[in-house]
Amino acid sequence: MRIARSLARFLAAGMFSMAHVPAGYACGYDGLIGELSAAHPGSLSVAFALHDALARDELKALAPMPPLFGLMRANRMANDFGEQVKQMTGGVGSSASVLLIESGLWTRFAFRAGGVVVEPHVAGPKDGEAVIITSEAALKAILDGRLTIEQGLEKGLLKVIAPQRAHAGRSL
Repeated sequence: MRIARSLARFLAAGMFSMAHVPAGYACGYDGLIGELSAAHPGSLSVAFALHDALARDELKALAPMPPLFGLMRANRMANDFGEQVKQMTGGVGSSASVLLIESGLWTRFAFRAGGVVVEPHVAGPKDGEAVIITSEAALKAILDGRLTIEQGLEKGLLKVIAPQRAHAGRSL
């Protein structure tokens, strides 16, 4: 009886904490997204490029996982992607937000003299911030050395939007 009561409290606490996630922070890993919509105007072209790359077996889809494990995998890959983000966006003093299109997960990178500050699971890009749009499958291929940044850009699997145009949807 004690175990059942403890389990019920644990589950209730978990559900309560998820119910208070601000709407701006919800991604596919939260299980709270009600409507399917593009997280950024530039994400649709990346989604079509991903579909084509998967169909041609140029990329491999990542194995489905329960939401918490998927979020952990995505955060780990985002952390490992920091150096490439720095090279694409200007280095020290700059910042960028990366969108993973499958989940709608945003991660912010701020580059300081002492290194990179990674802020996972943010609501989206800040005004004047560079935006990088990609997919988890492309990110995994980049990190594994099977896809270069240049190839990702050429194939449309990676889109970099300049800081001054972060909300205009124009890409470099």
